[in-house]
Amino acid sequence: MLGERQPDGPDRWSETWAAFQAQPVIRALNAWRESDPGVPWWSRVRDPVGHFAVERDRYVRRVATSVVPTNVLLTLDGEWLDGTCASDDPSALVGPVYFDFADRYLDALPEDALLVRIRFHS
Repeated sequence: MLGERQPDGPDRWSETWAAFQAQPVIRALNAWRESDPGVPWWSRVRDPVGHFAVERDRYVRRVATSVVPTNVLLTLDGEWLDGTCASDDPSALVGPVYFDFADRYLDALPEDALLVRIRFHS
């Protein structure tokens, strides 16, 4: 099982990825993808089993928290938070942890707070 062993050293990523790919469910999913071009890909989900195989309440909370906040948040005290940054720290404000924080932060703002959502592309 992937979670039982976490290799150290320069080969950590390749060994971890190999252990992930060796799981029976992932092997079956990969075989299905190779045999049927219509099989869905989860472009924003690196580990579909880990992403979807959680308790219903936890999954619903994770999905619901990402509805309102965008990938970045400028707090009232001027802190710029980017939820798309990569981090090995499980408590870092990235991914689902960021969205949960941002959603709770926005919910806690005073009712008269003005929210501005800006979208731009360079």
